[in-house]
Amino acid sequence: MTKTPTTSRLRRFVGGLAALSIAPPEPVERPIETRPTLQLLPRRDSPDQGELPEPEATSQTLAQATELVGREDWARAQRLLEDATRRDPDRELASYLDEVRALRRTRRRLVRRPRDAALHVELGRLYFGLELGSQAAEELRRALLLEPTLAEAHFYLALEHLFRGEEEDSRRCLARASELRPDVPSYETLHELLWQSAEG
Repeated sequence: MTKTPTTSRLRRFVGGLAALSIAPPEPVERPIETRPTLQLLPRRDSPDQGELPEPEATSQTLAQATELVGREDWARAQRLLEDATRRDPDRELASYLDEVRALRRTRRRLVRRPRDAALHVELGRLYFGLELGSQAAEELRRALLLEPTLAEAHFYLALEHLFRGEEEDSRRCLARASELRPDVPSYETLHELLWQSAEG
């Protein structure tokens, strides 16, 4: 059975950190340039649009997109989400679309700059947000092979271990992240946020 995201685990976690006035480590650099895209959305009250999509349609689209993302069929997932957001500018669909687009851009940039550790961290963070933990861990480890002092890579790897229930590995990664950045939250704080985000 495919899991339908309501809010990605990364956003739930970051939201929880923000509520406690804790900022997750900032990336070494912001590797993704956001380019404004012109996307004309139909007006919801336009007479030729017919009835508004049912909430079930959004859930079905998210389930289909999640399945495509799980198969790493990025182009089809993006097309599906773009079509859906043109019909219904739902915030959840738009957010998921933004994540898929960002992931595709980062993957393309890594082809040109495969030794850019910050790009590997960004790709790992995006995989994590899309609940692709194995791919996230792999990219974060690649980043650390290239640049072992990236606090953000250690931090997100700690989160992935935490989600997997691997307490010892999570604590180890978090300890290394806090050596590099003293403002990194404790394991106990993250563990509590995990339970809160799972309930919410």
